[in-house]
Amino acid sequence: EIIPSTKMLSAKKTEIYPRRRRGEEKCSREPLSLDEEQITKLFCFRQTEAADFLGISLTALKNACRRIGMQKWPYSRNRIKFSCDSEQ
Repeated sequence: EIIPSTKMLSAKKTEIYPRRRRGEEKCSREPLSLDEEQITKLFCFRQTEAADFLGISLTALKNACRRIGMQKWPYSRNRIKFSCDSEQ
């Protein structure tokens, strides 16, 4: 019997550590933990809209996607418009 390794069972996950905003002594925001499932739920948005929804920069979202293993955001302008709420 073949037992799968723990790497195969665990979902790919990454953490984003927000930077301190200008004028703050300490960063008041908590680190954001994202996994592959959470990011795929945002695919109906443009990448900039998804970053705004999460409250992070576009660059931080792109880096998180690359760490998880996604090379390109799958949103297409030609795709039929639909609500993300309808998928859940």
